[in-house]
Amino acid sequence: MRIAIVSSPRSGNTFIRETLAAALDWQSMAFHDYREAPASLPENLLLQIHWRRDPAFLEWLSDHKFTVLTVARHPFDVLLSAVRYSAYEPSVTRWLGGDVRLPIQGGDEGAASPEFLRYAVSAGADALLSVTPQWWNDPGVIRLRYEQVVRHPRRRLGDLVVRLGGGR
Repeated sequence: MRIAIVSSPRSGNTFIRETLAAALDWQSMAFHDYREAPASLPENLLLQIHWRRDPAFLEWLSDHKFTVLTVARHPFDVLLSAVRYSAYEPSVTRWLGGDVRLPIQGGDEGAASPEFLRYAVSAGADALLSVTPQWWNDPGVIRLRYEQVVRHPRRRLGDLVVRLGGGR
């Protein structure tokens, strides 16, 4: 079985991927662009990617027999986390093909700074926050809420581990 964790950046997807990979003893990979993935992928794989729900990606997921899992996190937390993370991680420039438009300087006032407020209503922030909602309402998608997983990890992830073939 293959699971693609497809969510907005900074939604907790790395935490979910690594926790599930350890619990299931599956391989784990992350890519900025699905076209960078090797042609041959292992079975029992957790793949993390931030990608829009477009026809070419849907076809790629289907061809490689992935089930999609998406993670929702409060949008303000995603924005704050992304802006803070971008100060230390240069690869954010590759998120969604560069459409997220990070990094930005948050300013001394943090979330109240003019720079952050301008970013929060920009096309880059729209791209950042758009991924999870594009996947959320698909009936075939496994949905997790980050805050619920953090609050009750055994309950929220335990059933999923069993569903994916692992024990408790």
